Amino acid sequence: MPRPARGSRWLEALAAAAVYVATARLSQLVAIDPGNVTPAWLPAGLMLAWVLRRGPWIWPGIFLGAAFGNAWAYFDASALSVAGRALAAGASNGVGDVISTLSAAWLFTRLGDGRARLRSPRAAAAFILGACGLAPLLSALLGVGGLWAFGFADADVVLALGTTWWVGDSVSVLLMTPVVLAWTEPAVPSDPRPRPTEALGSLTLALGVVAIQASSQGFRGLGIASMLLLVLT
Repeated sequence: MPRPARGSRWLEALAAAAVYVATARLSQLVAIDPGNVTPAWLPAGLMLAWVLRRGPWIWPGIFLGAAFGNAWAYFDASALSVAGRALAAGASNGVGDVISTLSAAWLFTRLGDGRARLRSPRAAAAFILGACGLAPLLSALLGVGGLWAFGFADADVVLALGTTWWVGDSVSVLLMTPVVLAWTEPAVPSDPRPRPTEALGSLTLALGVVAIQASSQGFRGLGIASMLLLVLT
């Protein structure tokens, strides 16, 4: 896909930032301390699909959305030192999300069939191992590392926060990215298969997440699962 004009690119990047912040706030409704670590981080899957469909040039929007969307959870304007540390931690989150998202897109297309489609075993393996497994580790590393470095997370909870962060990004990518890709895929006359195939598969998987979350985490799990289904449907 050809790159749009510079002005259009910046407008779309700002739109991506706005979507990121809005979905981040929704995800933070079920977050654990310090307020931005959640088992279902909705922006991760949306931003990956956006990059795969439109290109890596929207990365400034991912950075801005991640920086402000994360810092919002622990920002305190009444204390200048806390505000500065919150913005620094948010910037670390932003860098981590940009690297993670672009890496996920590269791994998926490079190791898959070269296209943003989940229609071959090779593409599925690249998506699960690369985009869902490896790439979110980068976001978790820089995100939780920033929280610890700037005083928003104690050392004894870093591993637990990092695991939850990784799971939250992975779940979002696993469930949301295929749905968005399926419904935004251009029609291919030579391919008779319907576009919703991947979407229906992901929705089925989402129902499994509902059952797991509800049984393991009670009302919190129901909230997470309901939020996912609301967005996916």
